[in-house]
Amino acid sequence: MQNTRFIENEDFKIAVYATGLETDLYILFLHGNSENALIFKKQFNSSLKDSFHLLAIDLPGHGKSSPAKEPKAVYNLPYLRDYAGKLLEQINKPVVLAGSSFGGHLALEIAHMYPKNIKGVFIDGTPPLSSSADFANAFLPNPATACLFKEKISDEELNMLCNACIADADYLSFYKEMVRETDGQFRSFIFQSLLNNEMMDEKSIAANSVIPIAILHGEKDMIINPEYYKSVPFKNLWQNKIHLIPHASHLPCLENATLYNNLLTQFVNNIWQDK
Repeated sequence: MQNTRFIENEDFKIAVYATGLETDLYILFLHGNSENALIFKKQFNSSLKDSFHLLAIDLPGHGKSSPAKEPKAVYNLPYLRDYAGKLLEQINKPVVLAGSSFGGHLALEIAHMYPKNIKGVFIDGTPPLSSSADFANAFLPNPATACLFKEKISDEELNMLCNACIADADYLSFYKEMVRETDGQFRSFIFQSLLNNEMMDEKSIAANSVIPIAILHGEKDMIINPEYYKSVPFKNLWQNKIHLIPHASHLPCLENATLYNNLLTQFVNNIWQDK
């Protein structure tokens, strides 16, 4: 990833990646649980950088970012959304948030809490949740999902998780390495944060959002229940539909980057033309 820098505080340092033109509109990519910014390598190495300024971060405990010294205080939804939101306030540029999986949940909540410069939310593998009570309907009954919330994962569980999230065998080893590099405490503390209902009411956010929200869903996704989206009363759903991404499982940004990038370009251009 291009132009890496680090931002440090008393508890951790995070890696920040940037590429592309110094335009008036930024795109910030937010990765999922046990991944890192490399999940967006096909966006950073695409023609997107010829039109937009691209940013991505490794969440604490992921990729090149350091593990948190106080994991309980850092690895939870309120802290992470506030940290990223304040980072955006410092950038002080119009931004489209592009979130994958857990990163999509962060994007929805950041857009609600820090709306000043947010122009749109573009998410995949992210069912908006009102509370932990929605888990049973939003997620398919796949035992691999539990691995995303365990501190220690066996080799067998890791293989099960990879096969659930990735449809294209060419990316299995890449995904597996990202999971291995992640601080396992992130998974267990995030699970506790979700059980404690520390998430915002994302269904309500989607139902009242004045900014457009684009939803992508991999047609081979074995984690998310596509029927669940019908229960979300979107106010401003881009193109009034869920975009089904062929040849992709839980990570369309990686497995069908061509279509993902085309849709993201259309989404951002629509927003920018309407400014």
